Amino acid sequence: MITKVKGSVLDATGFIVHCVNCQGVMGSGVAKAIRERWPIVFDRYEKVSAPYLESGSNPLMLGKIQMVEVGNTQVVVNLFGQLNYGGGGGTRYMSYDAFDTGFKTFASHFVGEKEKVAVNFPLLGAVLAGGEWSIISSIIEHHLPDDTFVKTLYVL
Repeated sequence: MITKVKGSVLDATGFIVHCVNCQGVMGSGVAKAIRERWPIVFDRYEKVSAPYLESGSNPLMLGKIQMVEVGNTQVVVNLFGQLNYGGGGGTRYMSYDAFDTGFKTFASHFVGEKEKVAVNFPLLGAVLAGGEWSIISSIIEHHLPDDTFVKTLYVL
């Protein structure tokens, strides 16, 4: 079950999962806020993106995740969930397949975990990236079972 709370996901403890594009840009939304608060996240994102961008194979990044520790109690998870980016207008930039792969990969890191893992997220993929939250939340619920994960949706 996903619990919904008011507040900034950047203040959450545990894992903070958000959607990034495959163009090496964290220029708006939650990605921009993360970049501004924790520049190391963008630095690591840029390093992992560069080889794909240089080779022209950035679609190969879709579905990958990158975990960056930003403090004693916080880890930012960049989920490469959209090839390109834009600002609404009815265009869907996010990929449901990439989200499915990314959350499956994320969950695989916690198989056999004895304590519940806190996973926090904004309406990732459902605002600027144009995805349907009902589909995205179904993907999250499918891969992050309640017996292993505590899932919290942050809305402002």
